[in-house]
Amino acid sequence: VVLLTPVGDENARTNALVLLGAYLIFVESWDCSQVVDVIGACDAERRFVCSWARLERPEPQRNMMVKDCWAGFEFLHRQGWFDDTCLTTDVGTDLVCSMLSNWAAMYDASWIIPGY
Repeated sequence: VVLLTPVGDENARTNALVLLGAYLIFVESWDCSQVVDVIGACDAERRFVCSWARLERPEPQRNMMVKDCWAGFEFLHRQGWFDDTCLTTDVGTDLVCSMLSNWAAMYDASWIIPGY
């Protein structure tokens, strides 16, 4: 797997790291600690901007880390709540990506960030 992001685009890198971890967990059956060990603590501890941050105000503290997403993916995988066979074909992967994009536009998962 080769994953490239635009040079200097830290947000794109953070999002790409989440997707790379998802691939390793769902397709390669890694656990979160393996992903952290290989990708590194620095990238695993990147934090997301609060989704309701406003440009005219100072940015609130960032809480959710990339490795939190990976831990959630590992939990889904371990519990069998996500049928990862849909990721084995281009059609299935496109469907999952489309559904996730729609959900992201409709719902705000940031309300469940632990410790916020």
